[in-house]
Amino acid sequence: MHSCYCTFCHFSERERVMPNESDLIIWAMSTPDNEALCAYLQTVAEGAGTASHVKICRDAATVQAALKTQDTARVCLVYVAPELILGQALQDEQDAARVLSDWADAARAMLSVHRQNRRRSLLFEATHLRRYLNVGLTRIRLQSRDPMPDMPAGRQTAA
Repeated sequence: MHSCYCTFCHFSERERVMPNESDLIIWAMSTPDNEALCAYLQTVAEGAGTASHVKICRDAATVQAALKTQDTARVCLVYVAPELILGQALQDEQDAARVLSDWADAARAMLSVHRQNRRRSLLFEATHLRRYLNVGLTRIRLQSRDPMPDMPAGRQTAA
C-alpha cells in the first residue's frame, strides 16, 4: 500500500507551484542523501537567479523564524519514507523503535510547518524528488541543465 503524502503523489491541477520570486528555505530530514540533495537545490536556486537567498534549515523552529522574517519566502520540505529509515536501522543494527520514534517526531514537526504555511510550502518525499527531479524543480520554480550528482543507492540513515 502506498502511503506517501508528497507533492508528487497528491498534486492536482488546482494546486499551484511556488511563486517565481522570493527566497527559498529548504528543510530536509537529515540523511547523507538529503544533505547532497539540499546542496544541489541550493546550487541550482542560487545559480538560476530565481532565489535571492537560499537557507537550509535543520529544524522547525529555524524554518518558522525564517518564514516570519521573510514574508515572501517559500519552503521546500523533504522527508524520508519511514520504511527506508526502518530498513537502514535494521541493517545498521540500531534500535528500530527509537529510530521510528525519532522519525515520527521529525515528521510531525515537518507536517506542522507545512500545515501552517500551505501556500508557501511544498512537501516532497526524498526518493520521489530525486527520481522525478525535473518535475520537482518545476514545482519549486527552478531549472537546471546540470544533473544531480549520483546518490549512494539506498543509503537513507537518520543522523
